[in-house]
Amino acid sequence: MSKRHRPIRVITLLALCFHVNPAISGGAQFQPGVDFFPTPDGLQLPNPFFSFASEPIEGGFFGPGSDPYEGAFETVSGIPIQVSPELGPTFPTFDSILVRPNPLDIPGAGEVSEVPIQLVALSLQSPVPISVTYNGGQNPENWAVRVVLSEVNPSIGRIRLSGG
Repeated sequence: MSKRHRPIRVITLLALCFHVNPAISGGAQFQPGVDFFPTPDGLQLPNPFFSFASEPIEGGFFGPGSDPYEGAFETVSGIPIQVSPELGPTFPTFDSILVRPNPLDIPGAGEVSEVPIQLVALSLQSPVPISVTYNGGQNPENWAVRVVLSEVNPSIGRIRLSGG
């Protein structure tokens, strides 16, 4: 894997966490806005969510002599984001910030509504360190894992709601 940041499937995770009250009927609308999300401590991720088995982190990434990393981590916890004063008050429990630039229609039964979104802030960590080896499997070393957004590639996606 190159040292550029690979896309993160966190937007899908946030979409799963986006809860719509079933009492809201089709035809209603969420206005464009900013959504703040907390990540529960020890959230179990599916399949494992962050796996490098098919696209290993290249050897040397963790320093001279480090082996390619093919492991995974399946659990994350949020680290509170420091919000700048221009954006409003600090929310110490939020670790993910999502922007919806367009209105989102609440779908009626059998309908689907979709809108573009952008993940603008993300601060997660794995409570369990990964083990990185050096020199052909020798000299294992534990590394803490933090998940943040790429400064190069924007995290743009879509959120889709299905009416039930």
